[in-house]
Amino acid sequence: MVAPSDDRADDDVPAVQPTRIGIAGAQSGEALATETSTGTLPSAGTPAQPAVNTASPNGTTSPTPPPVRSASGERAAVRFPPPAFTIFKGAVLEHAPPRLVRVRYPVEDWTLNPYGSVQDGMLAAMVDNVISMLAYATDPLRPSSTLELHMRYFRGIRAGHVTVDGAVLRSGRTTVTMECLVWDDASELCAKASATNLFVG
Repeated sequence: MVAPSDDRADDDVPAVQPTRIGIAGAQSGEALATETSTGTLPSAGTPAQPAVNTASPNGTTSPTPPPVRSASGERAAVRFPPPAFTIFKGAVLEHAPPRLVRVRYPVEDWTLNPYGSVQDGMLAAMVDNVISMLAYATDPLRPSSTLELHMRYFRGIRAGHVTVDGAVLRSGRTTVTMECLVWDDASELCAKASATNLFVG
């Protein structure tokens, strides 16, 4: 993956370097393991307690958003949880801001393709929700926009849940680079995503 451009000197940019992150379990089905000072995300099949955040009526959790300023300096409207998250009935299982987040979505009939698997674009939208959370947690005072989102699919998900583990790989003054792994209920790796968001303002 090409590193994002950054207009700040290397010694002025705190690189995010988790102790352990990767897809070593791609063949064995081992879930993403990422260690930081805040702890380790459990395996995809292991239930986790929701983070201590404000719970929305549908059971999801999210941080209380501070005011966001647009590039023009005007206050931008922020909706938490966003409609794109709510419509998928997403639930935050683990949140270690600003670097890690785990989200689970139920597989519903309207998300399936003609062959009975969750449609690829639906998985991309679920991932996009997660990278938006990570970008927001990295810099809550500035909105961000997706510069690129690359998805690689390994196997379909037909039933149960879609679990997305997201991590910030590096953040700078203008961009943040993230990675997501997508799992099914059997802890099988189903997709991998990399994304870069641009901070506006």
